[in-house]
Amino acid sequence: MFKRYADKMTSVLIYKNMIDSNESRVYSYGFEILIAFIVNITTILLLGFLFGKFTYILFFLICYCPIRQFSGGYHANNYFTCLLTFVFIILSTIFIIENLNVDLFKNIIMIIASISWIGICIMCPVEHKSNPISEVEKLTYKKIAISISTVVLLMTVSSFSLNVFMDYFIYSAFAMFWICIMLVLGKLKSKKSISKMCMREN
Repeated sequence: MFKRYADKMTSVLIYKNMIDSNESRVYSYGFEILIAFIVNITTILLLGFLFGKFTYILFFLICYCPIRQFSGGYHANNYFTCLLTFVFIILSTIFIIENLNVDLFKNIIMIIASISWIGICIMCPVEHKSNPISEVEKLTYKKIAISISTVVLLMTVSSFSLNVFMDYFIYSAFAMFWICIMLVLGKLKSKKSISKMCMREN
């Protein structure tokens, strides 16, 4: 569905001589990614609104999306599965936080956030097979992902240490946790794909 709309948008631009027809595939793919992103974010924010957690989920996304963009990690095979995965992450986060005594477990939360940060620093970036990046880009992405995640970690630890805005920064801790999980799953998926290729060659 997203591809169909993306192709239509590209066709309109070509018809109006705004882009070269030779670049249609590039523009179509870009529009496809943009549409999927808008649908995902809109759905997630709607869930946040329905559960009375709109500002918290918005804060989660502010912390999650920039790191995820440069760290990479697991990507579903289609947009619907990707959306379901994101919905699962958000609903799980809301459910866990709602049933968690933050004051009692704040030290554990800081430890988990710190371990997640270490995981991000070690594993990122994990590229997608359909969007390979050069070694120079990998180094750049790694630096950016580590820089952003370091800022998020420091803000989260400061919040929990000073007991200020903990109801918000627990969401940033979970954002880092899920990014680390996505990186692990991305690594596993990559290894599985390589194993399958080797088996076919043999």
